[in-house]
Amino acid sequence: MNTSHEAIGIEVDDRESASAVMPALRECGDFHVSVMRLPLGDYRVDGRFLFERKTLTDLVAAIKDGRLFRQTLKLSATTMRPAIILEGTSRELANCGMRWEAIQGALVTVSLFCGVPLLRTRTPEETVRTMLFAARQGRTFASGALPRRGRRPRGKRARQLYILQGFPGIGPERAHQLLARFGSVEAIAGATAEDLCSVEGIGERIAGALRWSVELALPVSRRAGWRVRGMKHRRPTGRTAWQYRATAAGLVAKDRSAARARPPHQGWQP
Repeated sequence: MNTSHEAIGIEVDDRESASAVMPALRECGDFHVSVMRLPLGDYRVDGRFLFERKTLTDLVAAIKDGRLFRQTLKLSATTMRPAIILEGTSRELANCGMRWEAIQGALVTVSLFCGVPLLRTRTPEETVRTMLFAARQGRTFASGALPRRGRRPRGKRARQLYILQGFPGIGPERAHQLLARFGSVEAIAGATAEDLCSVEGIGERIAGALRWSVELALPVSRRAGWRVRGMKHRRPTGRTAWQYRATAAGLVAKDRSAARARPPHQGWQP
């Protein structure tokens, strides 16, 4: 795996130290591994996630003796993000002595009624990769990055259109019109509301919303007068959230020269 990332801390319950996951963890190179007795769960990852690992054979045994539901209730009460990793293939259930309907019913209870996610893996190596993916995505979300749906485009113009459609009220057609008029995302971000209104399909409301999105975030006491009315899309709320969404492709297309001339605000931060 890629070892260029900062190592992620993982605390392993000492009762899992003999499992097949430990060699895969040691070989991974992306984790800093500590072995200790955990009061709950098998793996505590990056201080955010708590994973209980069960092979499918373990799962059946835990259902039979009631241990699965006791563990699940404790996991659901933790302040971290819990999940149960079910490791193995369906062949392991061939002679388990329990009907599939009973197993499925238990999993429904765990996931839907106890609220603990179930993650499926086939091998110990895949279990390690799953915990690594969770940790990396957890860090991304903790940094304030917002996910955007759909495939990310290739090519500069396609990426510019993608960025523009992250702004409030800007769909594909308006993005094309803006890019044709101004030539770049940077120029659009620096345009005045009057200049934006000169583009077909851009009225005062959308121009004001776009300017609101790219300007510096205001403190709480000044935000009330900047609300964008009439925007009914299920999109991020807050100026900085819009800025994160619009620049999710990795290109910051704002000219900050004017902002540097003004004293920084010490108010609200998302």
